[in-house]
Amino acid sequence: DDDDDDDDDVDDGWKKNQTSLNPSLRAGKYGARDVAMSPRLGEAAADALFSSFAKHSRAGVSPHLAHMAAHTYARVGRFRSALDASLAATRADDVLTRGCVWPYGEAHNRAMLIAAATSLGPEGERVALAAAVDPGTAESPSGFLDQHADFLTAFHDVPKLLIAARFGRWRSVLRLAAETELRAVNEALALSAERGAETGRKNKLPADAEKLAVAETWTDLVSSTPYGRAQWAYVMGLAASRAFVDANPRAEETAVHSEGEDDSDDAWIFAAAVAKVPPKRWLKHLRDLAASPAMTDFDEHTVVPGVSARGGAGAFHEFSPFRHVKKRLALIAAHVLGGAIHARANAYAEAMESLAAAARVHASLPYMEPEHWYLPPKLCLGEVQLRAGKPLDALRTFAAELRDARPNDAWATEGERRARERVEAGDDVFPSASEVWTTACFEVFP
Repeated sequence: DDDDDDDDDVDDGWKKNQTSLNPSLRAGKYGARDVAMSPRLGEAAADALFSSFAKHSRAGVSPHLAHMAAHTYARVGRFRSALDASLAATRADDVLTRGCVWPYGEAHNRAMLIAAATSLGPEGERVALAAAVDPGTAESPSGFLDQHADFLTAFHDVPKLLIAARFGRWRSVLRLAAETELRAVNEALALSAERGAETGRKNKLPADAEKLAVAETWTDLVSSTPYGRAQWAYVMGLAASRAFVDANPRAEETAVHSEGEDDSDDAWIFAAAVAKVPPKRWLKHLRDLAASPAMTDFDEHTVVPGVSARGGAGAFHEFSPFRHVKKRLALIAAHVLGGAIHARANAYAEAMESLAAAARVHASLPYMEPEHWYLPPKLCLGEVQLRAGKPLDALRTFAAELRDARPNDAWATEGERRARERVEAGDDVFPSASEVWTTACFEVFP
């Protein structure tokens, strides 16, 4: 067709001028455009750029240029190459930092590294978790979650809390929460004893310890912004709804850790107040936060100097990849958590409705690399469709993700394979044995 002829003309023109162009320009400034016209053009440019760094020591590598190759690799589904380029960039960042030089976009480089590792599926888990940051507390400057409230623009570090959830590490999630709770309680006690009366600052620790096991009270203790609180409510709701209904008839009232795990050394984790909040309480709190006027897209915690859209003003704002979209992200989180709670109770129709809503909101986000939200909701929708006895719908969902959004993504590839097997076998019943622990979405099916 005419479009194909145009692509051929562009390809021929590129080849004629290829030797006169700097590889860094081809893979950097023009990389995304080349990929849009023809993925192999972008790949060749990225290969030329990244190979030029292979001959140098870490001290001779420009972190941002190495990182730019990762953009193109991720766009065309070469996630191992994207991970290699990102590792080169982050290691070069470390060299500069040790030399007292502030690297450009180092958190963005780590965010790309985590996105590439996550797209590799379980084999990328170790690298992704190692690069993520601990959540910290509202009073702790180290890992301060609220400073990363807009990390989903990919210019802030990624909280370990979400990456642990992506890989179904619920014990790690609960441990992070219990440790954060302990630090926050100690900080609140110290604040009350040493500075409370003098500064007039609010002591967020309730007088009655039992009242800390309330979603609203708990997130207010450990976080100081609506979006920081929403992140906690979302992940803790997922961890809490890990409960097995058959094993615990009061699953609606308790938060139970993973079946079969030895918790003899972790009893203190499950004794923490955060482990006592039931999933539906987390969901209500998250929905309230998402709907609150206090959940604004712009505040002092979300400014990226020189990059952020200027306060929501200007014609470019609505189309800027750097536009803050926290309210929509909180809505996605609420829809996913609602879908998870429904799905784990075998209420598949309601789960699919919630996850389809999450996917619609996700589709409205501006394009960004890495994406604004760490979890593609359609992977969760496909998983529910598969388990609900709709393998053909699941096959279509996973195939569309691979074709239109994330080529070669490990989660989507495995989901498509499992759905295709069910379709070809004519089997609408999800197996209860060997495949029950295989999932494209740990958030919904741990």
